[in-house]
Amino acid sequence: MSQEDQKEKEQKNQVWKKWWFWAIVAVIAIAWIVDFANNDESQPTATNQQEEQGQEQVEEEQQEPEQQEPEQQVAWPDVELNEESVKEALKSVNDAAVVQIDDDTLKKIEIVDNAGTQDQQDKIVNVYVDPGIVWDETDYARKMANSIVAYSELLFQHPDVSMLRLWGSTTFVDQYGNEKEETAVRIEWDRETAEKVNYSNFKNIVITDYGRAYEIASNYYIHPGLYKNLKEFELPAQGGK
Repeated sequence: MSQEDQKEKEQKNQVWKKWWFWAIVAVIAIAWIVDFANNDESQPTATNQQEEQGQEQVEEEQQEPEQQEPEQQVAWPDVELNEESVKEALKSVNDAAVVQIDDDTLKKIEIVDNAGTQDQQDKIVNVYVDPGIVWDETDYARKMANSIVAYSELLFQHPDVSMLRLWGSTTFVDQYGNEKEETAVRIEWDRETAEKVNYSNFKNIVITDYGRAYEIASNYYIHPGLYKNLKEFELPAQGGK
């Protein structure tokens, strides 16, 4: 075989010089580029992720928080009249001369219908207390007198309260040494009485003359064992206007 024939045969065997070869290469290259582009879009770089997270954080910070309306606290005397509302109201009475209402001094509160009026909304509020430590019988009666004044000033602000009865109990010992808890003092004020009182002046009067709170009461009772030792008290053991 001559050199020219050999050269011509080698040229025929050179595949990269064929058009179909480059056509295949071009198709492969295009497919690879498309695949690379898709992967690049579906898998963001760390920098892009940080930028997107930073943008989301800025947008969240720029969003104004929802403004919640403050819960409205209904205060006495605009609340529903019940044992709990009366208890919370009496706890607000801050006076050293009265029985301070707490878990130790308050025995119970009862609210009953007032059968003496035609208004079905009229209620009698019974407050049962234990005044705790007192100096003597006179101090007990005086503290109960100051309490009925202070409690009335507050409780009769509620339109449904038509009468307030304050009950004070203590332990009595009979001649045989037997102990028994009984009502020591009961004072009753009605709305008619309460609305006549000038509390700013009357509070000072009762501090020096505690009998005045009993004198204007619609009804009151003092236990005989306590009454016999009272000082500066000229009224009978029980009575009312």
